Amino acid sequence: MNPFFLCLAAISMNLHNADIVCENAEIILKSAEKYDLDPSLLLAVGRVESRWTPTAESYGNACGVMQVLPKYTKNPKRSCEDLKDPAVGIGASKRTATQVAAAALLERIK
Repeated sequence: MNPFFLCLAAISMNLHNADIVCENAEIILKSAEKYDLDPSLLLAVGRVESRWTPTAESYGNACGVMQVLPKYTKNPKRSCEDLKDPAVGIGASKRTATQVAAAALLERIK
């Protein structure tokens, strides 16, 4: 998928903070390709978790657009501030996105 089309999809869905998606479209696409995920899954996770708000932080210390817990990243020394950078948070969110994909698959099987 072309980053332009991912950006266009975010805008046409009237996605809150579509500008953040557009700025990070290449990172979203690279992460989706790296982990063999549909880019729309990453769009959906970002929308549900934070409404694509990079500075989002939950009471449970999940951070950034993908609401990743620092302790679950590949680098355990990663801070919440690091994850608020969309380029870092999206790349660190593989585990979250994979779990969402697995849960969706299990729902289909049931």
